[in-house]
Amino acid sequence: MFVPLKNSPNDLQVPRILPRSQAAQLNLVASIGTQEDLAVSERVHRMLSLASKFVAEGPSNSQEATVFGLQLTKHVVEALRKEKSNMKERVADAFPRESVAVEDFLKQVVLPNLNKLSSSEVAGALRLISEVGDSYGDSFQGVANHLRGSLSELNIESLTKVALAYSVFGHRDPDVFQAISVGISQQLNSLTPVLITRVVTALSSCGYRDDKLFNELATKVTKLMPFFPADQLADVAMGFARLSIRNEKFFCALESSLLNEKRKDLSSKAVVKLAWAVAACDLDATRVKNFIAQHPERFNDLTGAHTAQLAQALLAIGVLNSQVERLAHKSQHSFKDRSSDHLFKTSVRDLLVKECGISEQDIQESLVIAGIESDLLIKRGARGVIIECDGDRYHLTWGPDAGKPLGRDVVQDRARATLGYEVVHVLASDLFHGRRDEVVAFLRQALGASDVQGKALVPPLGKGASFGLDLGSVPLPK
Repeated sequence: MFVPLKNSPNDLQVPRILPRSQAAQLNLVASIGTQEDLAVSERVHRMLSLASKFVAEGPSNSQEATVFGLQLTKHVVEALRKEKSNMKERVADAFPRESVAVEDFLKQVVLPNLNKLSSSEVAGALRLISEVGDSYGDSFQGVANHLRGSLSELNIESLTKVALAYSVFGHRDPDVFQAISVGISQQLNSLTPVLITRVVTALSSCGYRDDKLFNELATKVTKLMPFFPADQLADVAMGFARLSIRNEKFFCALESSLLNEKRKDLSSKAVVKLAWAVAACDLDATRVKNFIAQHPERFNDLTGAHTAQLAQALLAIGVLNSQVERLAHKSQHSFKDRSSDHLFKTSVRDLLVKECGISEQDIQESLVIAGIESDLLIKRGARGVIIECDGDRYHLTWGPDAGKPLGRDVVQDRARATLGYEVVHVLASDLFHGRRDEVVAFLRQALGASDVQGKALVPPLGKGASFGLDLGSVPLPK
């Protein structure tokens, strides 16, 4: 539970006479967040102590006090985000102890008075909780339930905040996302490049595929393309690619804009994202391949995830040379199974041994190929078959156009095919919800086939079920 400091203003290193106006109080709290000589935990504690003091001594009007508390919380969260430049993770993941204090402050000051806030302010509160709260905690669920009935009242910026809040946790609420989709479609004229990028990122990150909406967004992006920074255009391309939305005309315009020699803001990371997107959507990759080949020096400084991303993209579009091999080797890393994944993988392994006649010695587990975490590898003579043990949430799209594999799987499977591996997927919902016999038949056929000849290994086992991608069969490299 958050307990404000009892220190005097001097102890808090703030003016002896505290400001009276709310604007000045907000500025004071924000200024403490920039005091680099203090540890981040101390900064947060002082900011929240003052925030609690200002709210307690402020106007008695609960609406004004609640809005003020919300604004104060936003300053604290922003201070935490700025602590680490380019932080991609949640504040709660980077600063767990400080986030508990921030959430406690929200629970005391803001959440009891949600009915005093406008719908757009509640949307802002939901976004803040997604940064500091728990996925299925009372805070997030309470605000989400309060907001559910007023989604149609939200402007485009607030709709974006709600979409981002849900995407942080991967929540798939059909009613919420349908309302968000309709609202965005109705307010397309209000979209700016920044908002479009956030909308596409939020919807695609949790696998919500609505081709009609994304085609409308593609038209809007095409009109605004001269006003998009290169990195934002690349993020939009990634959003379409995550859902494997194959809009050739749109991607042709994206390539023309991004790979234009006159564009001065083109980064190597933006080119990597474009290459990955082209691979995920199975589009003609000639232009992006030529650009990468003509400017190899641009990609010498890539590290971490972007190195793996480039290697996978190049492999997926059929490029295998010394540079790609170097990138693939550079992106190798180790990983540990989460307990739930390990249980699923063990169940599939048991099926392979007991039902498919595979010996334990022929199964390798938890290995990395070209920077890609691969669950099980089975050697079958000259062939190598990778079995991926997947959960539905992160491997299939949903929404109006559901059931397609997400772009990440498409790219990674094609990349591994270039290296000579066949890849098949088993979904947890199939194995644990009454389709065990069909999964066994699926695995037997996959492992017994000598050549998949560019076709799916077996037909899908129904909507949202297992799938074998069109990967072809390439000899396993020696």
